Amino acid sequence: MQFHGAKRVILFPPSQLYNLYPFSLFKQLIHGPKLRAGHSRVYPDQPDFDQFPRLQEALNHRYDVLLERGDALYTPEDVTCSVNRFWHVPLGRGLTSWSKWRVHLGSLLAIPHLLKELIKALVSGDRPQKLHQWRLKL
Repeated sequence: MQFHGAKRVILFPPSQLYNLYPFSLFKQLIHGPKLRAGHSRVYPDQPDFDQFPRLQEALNHRYDVLLERGDALYTPEDVTCSVNRFWHVPLGRGLTSWSKWRVHLGSLLAIPHLLKELIKALVSGDRPQKLHQWRLKL
């Protein structure tokens, strides 16, 4: 929901995840939730077609939305920013969708990074603040 001002949102259908060059699963294993396997590496407003040639196909499916004061954008399922898992995939298709499995696998691969950060927060001299920061990463 937009409470003040305006916000432009760019949406792509889940079928375009591959064409939006998501971060690798390996990056999520190393960096945790900071570089999720469902987040895109491209900038739709500054396309680099030499580095990301499939982006041209994704841009054909782009939806631009301008949220103004009092507007709400409802996205069912898990809601996060960027190219992510905010779409609903029927069970049958979800079991065979690599995009859906990729996002869930990426979340699992982030667990060691999150545990390491939790341990660092627990032994920190400023434990309450560090634990609060850790929770925000989830």
